[in-house]
Amino acid sequence: MSLRLFHVTEFAQSQLLSPASQRNASQPYVVVLLFSLWLASIGNLALWQALYRLPDSGAGKVWWTSIVLALMMYCAVVMLLCILNWRWTLKPLLTLLLLLAAFNAYFMLTQSVGIDVGMIKQILKNPGAQFRALLNWQCFFIIMLMGALPVIVLRRMSVRRTTLPRTLFQNLALFTVAAIALAGLWLFSHQMVLSLVKNQPQLRQLLNPFNVLQALGQILGSAFR
Repeated sequence: MSLRLFHVTEFAQSQLLSPASQRNASQPYVVVLLFSLWLASIGNLALWQALYRLPDSGAGKVWWTSIVLALMMYCAVVMLLCILNWRWTLKPLLTLLLLLAAFNAYFMLTQSVGIDVGMIKQILKNPGAQFRALLNWQCFFIIMLMGALPVIVLRRMSVRRTTLPRTLFQNLALFTVAAIALAGLWLFSHQMVLSLVKNQPQLRQLLNPFNVLQALGQILGSAFR
C-alpha cells in the first residue's frame, strides 16, 4: 500500500524523478553537438560574410574555405562545450555563452570587429553610455535571433541526468573525437588557412565566441596579477 501511494504522489511524478521523462530527455552530448552547430554556423555570420567579400576570391574558393573553417570552428566549439558539460553547469554556462556570442555577433556584423579588451574596458568604465548605444532595432533583432531564440530552446530542453563517471567518459570521448577531427582538418588545410590569415589578419577578430573569450581571459588575467 505504501509503495502504491508513493507512486501516485506529486513528488514521485515530478519531471526530475520520472523514469519516463528521463527516457524522453536528450543526452548531454546531444545538447553539446546541437548548440555547437548553432554557435559555429549562425554565431559566425560575420565571418562568413567577410569571407564572401574577400577580393579576388571565386565562388568555389569561398565556399570551400567557408566549409573547412566551419568544420574547424565546429570541432573547436564542441571541445569548448565538453569542458562545460557537467550536470550543474551545462545550461547556465551555455546560456551565458549564447548571449555573449550574440552580443559579440552584433558588434561584428555592425562594426566589423569583435568584442576586444579595449571595448570591455570601455563598457566597464561607462556602462550606462554603452547600454544606451545598444538601444536600436539592429541590436534587438540580432540578440533575439542569435541569443534569445537558442536560449529559449535550451531552457525548454530536458537534459538526461547521467552519473559523474558516465558524464566524464562522454566528455572525454567527444573531446577526443573533436580534437582528432580538428587536427585532421588542420593537417589537410593548414596552408590555406595560414595564407588566408596572413593576407586577411582581421579575420582572426571574427572567430566567435573565441575572440571574446580571449579578451575576457586577458581582462581577468590582468586583474589577478
